[in-house]
Amino acid sequence: MKQQALKPLANFGNNRRQHMNNASGDGAKGFTIIELMVTVAILGIVMGITITESGRAYNRDKLNEASLLLSGWLDEIANEPDAIGQSCTVTVTTGAIASGGQIASVTPTTCSSTPTLRLPGLSNLSFTVGATQTSWSFTRRNAIDATSDIDIKLSLSNFTALRCVRVRAISGLLRLGRDNTTSNVSSTCSNWSTI
Repeated sequence: MKQQALKPLANFGNNRRQHMNNASGDGAKGFTIIELMVTVAILGIVMGITITESGRAYNRDKLNEASLLLSGWLDEIANEPDAIGQSCTVTVTTGAIASGGQIASVTPTTCSSTPTLRLPGLSNLSFTVGATQTSWSFTRRNAIDATSDIDIKLSLSNFTALRCVRVRAISGLLRLGRDNTTSNVSSTCSNWSTI
């Protein structure tokens, strides 16, 4: 009988020790303030990197979008002289152009369903446009009246990348190029395999 009476007292001591260990922090469940601060600091660093990279990806996508838009528009115009029986003259606007601004136009207006091409206007980006020749004509069979290649170059302010649309001399074939080491529209694209 005595042994049975002592067992609850022995358990009482164990429970009390376990309670005191939790109160003093040994074996406590939860996080210390230092652990929480380190976790918050790591999350802050990761978020900072993520936001910076997503901003770069956004700018790169907008620059690619503008060059693909220009290339598609020129391709549409290149096919029109055969259909309408006359040449189509393209004029490129150079210099700083805000989003939504005019990048190029074509005359006569029957050469394109969009006679005035505007840059993508969904953001507050500023583009810089350069061209080796600002005006030329597409003639029949997709040809152009220029004897040298025409490069139209696009860049974004505060972003190091250059995109080019090349109109090949005489043939009028279009190529897309890029140079991710400069944003100077006086330079030329070094890679013509992809944008």
